[in-house]
Amino acid sequence: MSGQEIDYRHFRTLTDKTGIIQFAIKNRPDINSGHTADDNARALLVALNMRGEERLYYTRLFTNFLWSAQWLDGSWCNLKLHQRFVPTLDSEDSLGRTFMACGIGAGCDIDEVAGRCREMYVKALPMVSQLQAPRSQAYAIIGLVRGFDTFVTYQDLLADVVNRLAAALMERYLRQRGPEWRWFEDRLTYCNGIMPQAMFTYYGWNGDKRARQIGEETLGFLSDNLFTRGYLNIVGNEGWWEQGKEIPLFDQQPVDACS
Repeated sequence: MSGQEIDYRHFRTLTDKTGIIQFAIKNRPDINSGHTADDNARALLVALNMRGEERLYYTRLFTNFLWSAQWLDGSWCNLKLHQRFVPTLDSEDSLGRTFMACGIGAGCDIDEVAGRCREMYVKALPMVSQLQAPRSQAYAIIGLVRGFDTFVTYQDLLADVVNRLAAALMERYLRQRGPEWRWFEDRLTYCNGIMPQAMFTYYGWNGDKRARQIGEETLGFLSDNLFTRGYLNIVGNEGWWEQGKEIPLFDQQPVDACS
């Protein structure tokens, strides 16, 4: 295996006939943790970058999981436990993340995957337009921009929703920022990088210079504080990093490196 290739062995190990399993104990899947929509949305994005028959198999598998998990109102049931969907982990974040994956999958070259992603995407739009949580808004902004050229007949609606969500996220930042604190909230928690990414994505779509400036400020703040030791040192989730306090070092999450 060359240095340019991705090792998918653990990815395959974590995946069963239902989808990707939520947790593992070291290298062993913890089937009792069930399957989640947001993990299968992440897995779909990974699978889209695979090759050959594996790409076809895994993209179809994860898309089918998301298809089966979508509620009638367009949101997704986030947890499937022992082959039953239970709504205990439903959240705006899982909705935004899954919507983003559908926006990307809708433009892929696998007809079955693209078709189902398009149907889920359109069905979710009314719920997406109501998102309030900053990460969910960021995921949705990326999904809306990625879907703009695919959903030609919906472009007016997509433009309206993405403009409103981007404006809300930018206003949140302007209310929260301070001389030494360039962030959207009063603490850093999880999947932080997705919010600067959303600002750059929005800027790339419509040229909004305020979005670019906010993206640069927040990404700079994130990088300056998470690379102080010369390597990526993610905020731990034992208390998160509250403004004015020390950065917690333990229980770091891989999703932050991905975001």
